[in-house]
Amino acid sequence: MPASIGKVGMLRTLQLGFGGLLLLILFSGASQLAVIRSARNEDSQARNGNFQRARVLDQLRDSVFLSGTFARDYLLTSDPKAAAPLRVEVDRNRQRAAAALATYPDSPDARVQRLLADLHGELNVYFKVVDLMLEVATRERGPGTDRYFSQSLANRRETMTGIISRIREISEGENRRREEEINASDRIFFLTVASITALTVILGLCLAVFASRHVVRLEREASDRLAENAKAKEALAELSAKVVRAQEDERRAISRELHDEVGQSLSALIVEAGNSVATLPPEAAEARSRLDSMRNIAQRCLDAVRNMSLLLRPSMLDDFGLVPALEWQAREVQKRSGLRITVEADDEAGEVPDEHRTCIFRLAQETLHNITKHAQAKSARVTLVRDADSVRLVVQDDGLGFDAGRTRGLGLLGMRERVARLRGSFDIDSSPGKGTRVTVTLPLVAA
Repeated sequence: MPASIGKVGMLRTLQLGFGGLLLLILFSGASQLAVIRSARNEDSQARNGNFQRARVLDQLRDSVFLSGTFARDYLLTSDPKAAAPLRVEVDRNRQRAAAALATYPDSPDARVQRLLADLHGELNVYFKVVDLMLEVATRERGPGTDRYFSQSLANRRETMTGIISRIREISEGENRRREEEINASDRIFFLTVASITALTVILGLCLAVFASRHVVRLEREASDRLAENAKAKEALAELSAKVVRAQEDERRAISRELHDEVGQSLSALIVEAGNSVATLPPEAAEARSRLDSMRNIAQRCLDAVRNMSLLLRPSMLDDFGLVPALEWQAREVQKRSGLRITVEADDEAGEVPDEHRTCIFRLAQETLHNITKHAQAKSARVTLVRDADSVRLVVQDDGLGFDAGRTRGLGLLGMRERVARLRGSFDIDSSPGKGTRVTVTLPLVAA
């Protein structure tokens, strides 16, 4: 019972430990995936923002330069028809510049916000100058006017270019700062992963050490229990052997008492009754009848005592040996039941120790009793074979048979216990309708 409780406790401990370890690993993996996903999202957003800012600045700069170029070409063109498409292109680049500036991503940096505001103002002034220059050029054109407006456009364009360059520098600075933040996040991520991995390994090692110690302790306890169980089994087997020996000794003593004391007394009574009958005169017919009746009763009692003595412990088992005792037992069963019994034995089969001799005789006796009681057999064979290190008893009949896997009786249990006490093997081969074969093998080396 304590070993089973310890095993249940160990299983629960291992389940909790490994379950916690798996949860920690799952939590670690989930947190790592979350950090990776968050870092990837932030990096993707940063890259998209950088790409959009660069695209807007490039588009804004291109629009400014193209508008200036088309305005210059407009001033240099004297043909009104050729100048009209140039004016359209100027207006289109103005719209592109305004749209690009409107789509510039928001920035938390105050410097960028101020520069964007300045750029917006400069862009408005720039295109106002362009509009004014184009309107004046349509009414009045001269070298001084063209030079003035060209200078003004160049100055405004340089100012916007400077602002754009400043915004780009700040954006690049933000990009570098973002890269540093990403690198810092990567370092934190790797530290977190390393910490969680180290914690998982440490917990796994602690769990393994704890489980190993617990298993070793339980193994030691199980070994102690097995040793105690083995000792108890040995003690029980020794006690059973002592009980069987005491039982056989008692049967032998009772058999001897019945045979020697009671049997001899009844024999003497029969003889005396016969002598008394012989001495009676012829006219004492009634007394002779009574003495004959007493003699018959004494004879029946003597026969019953002899049968009881033989059933308890046949004297020929001790006086003549195992094989004659088996043959006598077969003859007695055959007389009572009509079962044809054949006994086959080697010449040296009966030369076995006393415990083996008693065990084999009792097994044959119980088996023949079961055959006459249950098997409804017509014939049976008892075979006794001895070799160098064992003796084997085989009892086979042609009866009804039975299911050996399901049938359990006290007789079979007793036979198994007798065989197990002598370190032997007991085997029953039987099936319904095919008879029964009982095979017993007893080792002689241990004896």
